[in-house]
Amino acid sequence: MSVWEVLRTKQMWVALAVSLGVLLALWALGAMLISKGTLSQDGQPGWIAGSYLAAGLAGGWIAGRKKKGSMTYALAVAVLLIAVSVLLAWILFSGISFAGGGWKNVLCIIAGCLLAGFMTAGRRGGKVRRKGLPAAQKKLPLRR
Repeated sequence: MSVWEVLRTKQMWVALAVSLGVLLALWALGAMLISKGTLSQDGQPGWIAGSYLAAGLAGGWIAGRKKKGSMTYALAVAVLLIAVSVLLAWILFSGISFAGGGWKNVLCIIAGCLLAGFMTAGRRGGKVRRKGLPAAQKKLPLRR
């Protein structure tokens, strides 16, 4: 499965959009909780890392619903989400720094997408075979 096959599917871009939507919604909720005083300033890095984990999980789950190659799609969402986050940080803050715990956010994205990929990898639409004789052999008449 090539990179272009993965990137040209509609489900991939829907998964990335859902992932970014979940990320922004959780960031907005965290900002509201911090401004109200419910969440302390010290809890902000944990909230952001948890938001990245949830966003990776949601995007990876949607991308991994493919019948084949679910882990490839989930990890592609992780790479795209990291690329969008780094690009936005570079544009908004004119630089990127992983020294202040930013590497944890990258690990949380990868962990969320991997978890979603593992959860969707086992779901296949096949039939369950019963033990015993096949149906064709059960219908044979008995010889005496």
